[in-house]
Amino acid sequence: MSYTLVIKRAFAPNKDRNGRIRDGTSPQDVYDVMMQFGTINRIEFIEKKDTTNHDTFGQMFRVFFIHYNSLTMDENLKNALDSGANIEVDNDDYGHYWLVAKYTKSVKKADTLKKTRGVRIRASSAVPRQPPPPLDITLDNMTETNPEFIPPPAPVSDDGHTSLMME
Repeated sequence: MSYTLVIKRAFAPNKDRNGRIRDGTSPQDVYDVMMQFGTINRIEFIEKKDTTNHDTFGQMFRVFFIHYNSLTMDENLKNALDSGANIEVDNDDYGHYWLVAKYTKSVKKADTLKKTRGVRIRASSAVPRQPPPPLDITLDNMTETNPEFIPPPAPVSDDGHTSLMME
């Protein structure tokens, strides 16, 4: 049974207020905390730059993916994760925690925009196009064939100018 959890945001190496580089969360840190939920197969992570949060704009953070071979977590906890809930997992003695969720593969935008397959018939450019037949217009129960439509005259104002405004 394969089960994957994701830590949505963990520290990456960044400069602190004094300009010193502070260590970020390592895969070993994640392993030490997350092994309480089962047997870990592997841990993967990606680094991203924060472009949305005003307080931490421009700082790097890590997203961890923890792949399990087997789980030993409580059934209520597993049910909560399966239903899409986030859980808070304490990662040190100072009250810091990670938001952890079950990983579900997201649908790519390109996949949602794909057209369904079908059949289209297109006229060949070698065949000359024929104009459509004239329309049959019914006026007072009288049918007459009128191949050309003539628009009504534009309204004229009192001073003899053509008006574009319809009253």
